[in-house]
Amino acid sequence: MKRYGTFRSRRCIAEVVKIFAKKLYNEKWFNNRMLIVVLLLLPKNASLWFMARCHAILTSATNLVTYKCWSKSVVADSELNLIEENNIVKDAEDNMEKRLEEATRKLSEVEEKLQVQYRLLEQQVAETKLFYTIARFTHDDLTLTEALQHFVDAVCSLCSWPVGHIYAPTKNNPNELQSLDIWHLDNIKKYKAFKELSEKTKFKKGIGLPGRILESGKSAWIEDVFRDINFPRAKMGREIGVRGAFAVPIKCYDKFVAIAEFFSSAPRQKNRHLLDLIDTAALQLESLLERRQAEALLRGIVDLRHRTKLNNPT
Repeated sequence: MKRYGTFRSRRCIAEVVKIFAKKLYNEKWFNNRMLIVVLLLLPKNASLWFMARCHAILTSATNLVTYKCWSKSVVADSELNLIEENNIVKDAEDNMEKRLEEATRKLSEVEEKLQVQYRLLEQQVAETKLFYTIARFTHDDLTLTEALQHFVDAVCSLCSWPVGHIYAPTKNNPNELQSLDIWHLDNIKKYKAFKELSEKTKFKKGIGLPGRILESGKSAWIEDVFRDINFPRAKMGREIGVRGAFAVPIKCYDKFVAIAEFFSSAPRQKNRHLLDLIDTAALQLESLLERRQAEALLRGIVDLRHRTKLNNPT
């Protein structure tokens, strides 16, 4: 009975130890004091071997719990370090993106300023070329037709407009305008229909773009010829290829010499600066025409006096 009781008590204690070991393996609160408490629960007649066995089991459980806690701590520290490193990398990427966006914005601003300056420089060169072309009318002894052709070409180059043309009063009727064979065409094929239509169309005072210039004596601008009620060539039912338009008068002693008209391939809003500039160029051309006519009149008077002296020596 004694042996049986001892054996049964040992088995009970062993079961308790196993339960404590499992419990301690799953929980973090185990410490060495719990080992002492378990050992105190053992009966006095427990053998040293059995006590050593219980001590070994509990010690193994303690080591497992300690290792598990250490492993979790290391993993947690590693995850925390990884999160911090990811945050640092993300902050660096964000800063790099911001710096790149700022640099791109500044580069775009510089590029826009350079483009504006380049366009202004191109415009100044074109304006200079326009007035130089007019000045050549006197120095190169150009005919009126040649001067008007150079004027049309220079204006089209200044405006970057594809079509330029000259109308002039007919010989028999100063209140009627006819087309002159003075053209600037960037694309002959594209504007062939418009050229043919203009060459066979005459305008009376007040009719069409040239006619309204003849009536008012001032320059005019049309944003879209298809929306203008006084542009007959747009109502011919043919594709003329032009949309925006403006025209300026060219006079000599208040008499119309020509009317220069210019066209764009798309609608254009009125550009007051450009129109004033072309008006100024036309006025300069008028001054040169008047000077040339005065010089021709003076030469005629001198020649007449010379012939008179020759015919009447007394």
